[in-house]
Amino acid sequence: MPVSCFKCISCRCGSSNKNYTHCIENEMKEYMCSTWAKCQTCKDNTTHCITCPPKQFGPLCTEGMLEHMRGKRQIFTVQRPMHCKNEACIHNGRVLVLRTLTGPLLLEEDDFELPVGTRLHYSCDEGYVLKGVADLICEDTGFWSEEEPPTCVEVRCEKFGPVSNGRVVVYFSSTDSRRITINEKGDLIYPIGTRLHYSCDQGYMLIGNKSLICESSGRWSDIEPVCSNECGRKSIYPNSSVILGTKTIPGEWPWTVAIVVNEKDRIRFYCSGVLLNRNTILTVAHCVERKSDYILYFGLFHLNFEDKDEYVEERTRSRIIIHPNFSRKAFDNDIALVIFTPPVRFSERIQPICLPTPSSTEKNLAAEVKGFVSGWELTEHNSLSQALSMIRIPVLSHQTCTKHFRKKGLTESITPGMFCAGLAEGIEGFCSMTSGSPVVFYNGETDRYTLEGLVSWGGSRPCQKKENYYVFTKVATFKQWIIDKWQG
Repeated sequence: MPVSCFKCISCRCGSSNKNYTHCIENEMKEYMCSTWAKCQTCKDNTTHCITCPPKQFGPLCTEGMLEHMRGKRQIFTVQRPMHCKNEACIHNGRVLVLRTLTGPLLLEEDDFELPVGTRLHYSCDEGYVLKGVADLICEDTGFWSEEEPPTCVEVRCEKFGPVSNGRVVVYFSSTDSRRITINEKGDLIYPIGTRLHYSCDQGYMLIGNKSLICESSGRWSDIEPVCSNECGRKSIYPNSSVILGTKTIPGEWPWTVAIVVNEKDRIRFYCSGVLLNRNTILTVAHCVERKSDYILYFGLFHLNFEDKDEYVEERTRSRIIIHPNFSRKAFDNDIALVIFTPPVRFSERIQPICLPTPSSTEKNLAAEVKGFVSGWELTEHNSLSQALSMIRIPVLSHQTCTKHFRKKGLTESITPGMFCAGLAEGIEGFCSMTSGSPVVFYNGETDRYTLEGLVSWGGSRPCQKKENYYVFTKVATFKQWIIDKWQG
């Protein structure tokens, strides 16, 4: 029995004298059976005749013919108002019945047929979306403007991938009629309100939000977190005599990586990067877009490649993944991953950095918040410093940054994948950080540092003391891309 059916009745079909069933709600049996009174053949639960007796036509066999003397036939019609089948019913939704000129019509009227000009407006309950046209109009042909009425389809979130080195627990309401189901591909899909809770194995740290919720949009509330080795921690700190300057000590910034090129048997420093895990670093795309033999140095302090200490590790075999939308002209999407083998060993001098979360980015990239940039700088004499340096600089507002670079005649736009930071007044002896140098922010509650950006372009060349501003690649914008490539 159809869902909208209150009860079924048996009606006789005109001249065939056979019984067929009608589905009704509030109408009288006599009225409903009269719709088949002049039919020749009928069909269950229809509002029209299947065939008519000789010389009768029309949905209810009420249209006849006249014989003319010359043998020509002319159809004449018995005038009656046309109706459409009542389609004012939808699972997991509601229907508003409207009639032209007369405004809303309460559904309690609930006719089995609705007159020409009636408009049905469909909407869905929370957690469902309408599939099909929202409005149907009963046309003067006796049929609706669309062949099929719309349906309400449940909104669900797609499957989530497995988490390496951790686990995920799925929570959902036991009283809700909606359940976790399997689609035609064999994947699990989850109803709105489903909550995922992530945790990591011992020795690993969760990067990202530990709880995700399936929202009414059919999307998870955040990207999937990952379980990474301990990140953003260091065990070596400078004494008070150097903590405010640009000088550092070995191991103070253990995630900073030196990218070196070997050109005609001549090794020279090229860019900086930052360590994400045992076999992956992050840097800017324009540093690694050329086909060169790159050498990666971990735990390096002095740029002395021939006389390295025992804590330094070197890798030469690597695979470079540049963001597909990188623009060399505009420096947009200026980010790349370098995956190397074999993996490095973590030590006091070699540690990975933490990737940002939505909350960390919102907090750290507010104007005037200060972050730490580490790398091998250019001095005011435009020479490369031999020791790893650090400078603490404040984040700039988008307005201040844009105004500054326009004043310098630079037309590059500050896109959503960028942010600015720098010093209005310079520091003695400091000029510019090299590309790929990471900017990190300290969280006192977790005692960890979080990566938010990589030096992309800007700075003062030739060296100037005032308004020494940089544009950084905003790592949070590319976090999902990083994780996808990282796990892939």
